[in-house]
Amino acid sequence: MMHELRPEFSCAGFTHSRLWGVTRNPWNPDFAVGGSSGGSGAALASGTAALATGSDIGGSIRIPASFNGVVGFKPPFGRVPEEPPYNLDQYCHEGPLARTVADCALLQNVIAGPHPRDLVCVAPKLHIPDRLEGIEGVTVALVVAPGDWPIDDDVAANTRAAAGAFREAGATVDEVELAVTRAVVRRATYIHFGAHFGADIMAEAEAHGDLMTPYALKMAEDTVAALQGGTTAEGLALEARIMEAVADVLAGHELLLMPTVATRGLVAGDDYVDHGVTVGGVDLPDYFESLLTPLFNIASRCPVLGVPSGLADNGVPTGLQIVGRPYEDVTVFRAGAAYERLRPWLDAPERRPLQG
Repeated sequence: MMHELRPEFSCAGFTHSRLWGVTRNPWNPDFAVGGSSGGSGAALASGTAALATGSDIGGSIRIPASFNGVVGFKPPFGRVPEEPPYNLDQYCHEGPLARTVADCALLQNVIAGPHPRDLVCVAPKLHIPDRLEGIEGVTVALVVAPGDWPIDDDVAANTRAAAGAFREAGATVDEVELAVTRAVVRRATYIHFGAHFGADIMAEAEAHGDLMTPYALKMAEDTVAALQGGTTAEGLALEARIMEAVADVLAGHELLLMPTVATRGLVAGDDYVDHGVTVGGVDLPDYFESLLTPLFNIASRCPVLGVPSGLADNGVPTGLQIVGRPYEDVTVFRAGAAYERLRPWLDAPERRPLQG
């Protein structure tokens, strides 16, 4: 097991720093490995690690899992112990990454459970069974593009193909709408970060800004400015709207399927400070708006298993989020295992990254 290269302060959806250089995607070195647990994802994909851990405050387990074609689990809040004070931050989740669903469950069973230093932890410990039932009769909601999010064609096509495997496994899959918007998710997330994560980085920026990366400075400045321009109460109200939309979908379905990232890849080494990213023919002002992961840091009690959905035509993997109802971890692992049996990505030569 390893813990790995990360972006500075673990604050980006890509992995490079002045100290360690650029971590490149083993499938296509022109593209990024995601972040913040980017080194974990790359090491797993390249075969230099079997297990890894990550911390997910905005997608930092699921984004590297997606871009590297591996598995990552964002447990529900409180399932895995966390060091204070971030154990009190509902956005913060520690979880496993691996090359298969079974390995991911194995590591999750090791790290989960109550701990005397973390009174937020849920008890008793939940154990993911070694043998997982199928998903015949399970009701699944498919959201290819929530709200006003643009989606790259490769990502949308691979998401629909993955949903087909769930139908093959006996689940009932309905394509539905998720009534959220990019602006609301970004505003809620930035206000939250401005009070916690971004504020910590800003304190370092004020003391050592000349040594920091441009993307870390931008993250601190943007999130602290969001909080200064609003209130924590506003952020909570926006989070409540987002959670209501997710709850509406999960009220009628046991699982929700959604892409992990809307884009088919971020460029390796790009700070994304003075420009955004084009997704589905739409120019987004900030690469952050291409991430579909923060929804479930807000809806933090939902377990989310990230699995590969296919490859884009640039060779970079795309990912699928399998989202469960609050604290129903076993259901998402059942679904992931059933999907993996029908789409065994490690057995396909075209799904192996470049070597050497």
